[in-house]
Amino acid sequence: MTSIIIVYDGECPLCQFGVTHFRPKEGVKLELLDARTQGEHAVLQEIKTRKLDLDAGMVAVVDGVYHHGADALRVLAGLGASDDLINRLNAKLLSSKATSRVAYPFLQLGRRMALWAKQTPLIRNLDK
Repeated sequence: MTSIIIVYDGECPLCQFGVTHFRPKEGVKLELLDARTQGEHAVLQEIKTRKLDLDAGMVAVVDGVYHHGADALRVLAGLGASDDLINRLNAKLLSSKATSRVAYPFLQLGRRMALWAKQTPLIRNLDK
């Protein structure tokens, strides 16, 4: 059984939308990990050790392999179920390296704008 841990920003409305609407394929175990509330979680400690900046990109841990930013988005698009419109669109648009790399900066900008509008600071996981 494939296991996925998605590390996301629980204060970001776009991130929340993405993780709540992501449906994995059958047989895939999914765990959602809010980077802001689970600071002592072993996965977050490993992310820091690997120097993966959560303000530069989300992290998806798939069967113990860490994927960051556009690569995480691409891997998740490939593991999403095809039983709803959002996951089918993700799979079509984001499952290639080229399209995920083009789309990711816009998603990052959307996150930063949403956090700015909420007056919420960045995570700054590498500064701690």
